[in-house]
Parts: sequence; structure tokens; C-alpha cells
Amino acid sequence: AGLNDEQVAFYLVANYQDVSELLKVEEAWFLVSPELRSPMHGNMAAFANEATALATLQTKPGQVVRWEELKD
Repeated sequence: AGLNDEQVAFYLVANYQDVSELLKVEEAWFLVSPELRSPMHGNMAAFANEATALATLQTKPGQVVRWEELKD
């Protein structure tokens, strides 16, 4: 029995560049890459801005996406 969006005020993710910073998922940029190892096997990382995500894409091939694309 999971929660639906109406029951959650907001979702947060850790910034890949600074894990002490939490980002709202709607404002974050995500890099999905097989080279990223994440605890839940999502193979993705969150970034505060598109430029940082694209810069990381140069060393970790994958795809830069927004939350709406991941959510679907």
C-alpha cells in the first residue's frame, strides 16, 4: 500500500555533486547511466542543473532526463 501524489507534499533526492543538499525532484535533472550504481538499482543520479548533468554525461554515458520522464 504505497502513497499517492495527493498524500505526499514533495519528493526529495540527494544532489550527486553534494549529497548533503536535497533537491525537489521537479527541479532536478537526472542522469540515467549503467555506469552509475545506486542502492535501489536505478542507475541514476540527480543534479541541481542541466549543465552539471550534461557535464557528467561526458564521463558516464547515458541519458539526461527530467522527473516527469522518470515518473511515467
